[in-house]
Amino acid sequence: MSFMVSRPGLGLIALIAALFCGCHTPARHRSDERHAERTIRSNAYSLLYQLLSQQKNVGLLLVIKSEGDRINAVVREIARDSTRGARLIEEFAAEDETLLLDDTWLPPAESAAREVLADAMRRDLLRENGKSFEFHLLIAQSQALPYAAALAEVAAGHESRPSRANALRELGAGMRQHHQEVLTLLQSAGR
Repeated sequence: MSFMVSRPGLGLIALIAALFCGCHTPARHRSDERHAERTIRSNAYSLLYQLLSQQKNVGLLLVIKSEGDRINAVVREIARDSTRGARLIEEFAAEDETLLLDDTWLPPAESAAREVLADAMRRDLLRENGKSFEFHLLIAQSQALPYAAALAEVAAGHESRPSRANALRELGAGMRQHHQEVLTLLQSAGR
């Protein structure tokens, strides 16, 4: 004896099967989303901290090389604000063990390439004098400052504590302001 099910009966069976078998795409688990948020947040903090730690030392170049007053003033402000930003992030990390400031989670090739670029920039800046030094220093800052501002914005966007998010946004705004100052100096140097 053969078992036959009418077409309307097949539809009913399919509906029941879908309800009981969960015929849907599995949703991403909430814990996975929280982990991704923490990872992005910690990564942004780590990269920003690394960059600010490098930027805070840019003023040391002025001890070795004395350049124009206007450039000296801007570079000293960048170093000062980078030092403050690095300290702020250190304070956040001291209060929050999920912030891992020494782990940028960059692929090894990316880390190696960044180190090669940083070494080349340091050598170039130490070798250069006068207008050439000023130009190379300003070019380096024109690249670093918007990156710092973007990292601060990403960290702020993934920060659950409003006071920290606001502090990061202020830090980013300061870096954007310094970037504008550097661009103005570059434009006036080109004339």
